[in-house]
Amino acid sequence: MTRADRTYTTSGDAARRELQLRVPEDVSVIGFDDIAMASWPSHELTTVAQPITTMIERLIAEIERLLTSRDLSPRHYFEPGTLVERRSASLTGVTAS
Repeated sequence: MTRADRTYTTSGDAARRELQLRVPEDVSVIGFDDIAMASWPSHELTTVAQPITTMIERLIAEIERLLTSRDLSPRHYFEPGTLVERRSASLTGVTAS
């Protein structure tokens, strides 16, 4: 179960409780952005930390390029996140592709 935002988190948690699924024994829960709350002892949420500083720097450079260049073609960038493993996910046997 991934958590994209608080709405999905709330509905996902309600469904998980209704089905009596345990975390991480029955279902793994993984969030995004590694907000401070994810590391709280009551949550221990496994998350994917985004490289926010790098993303902001890239965005500023792209805005500057668009403002000063005749080349307005779109560019695509990929900045890999970092998996932050905590208690909400059982990653045993999981391999990166």
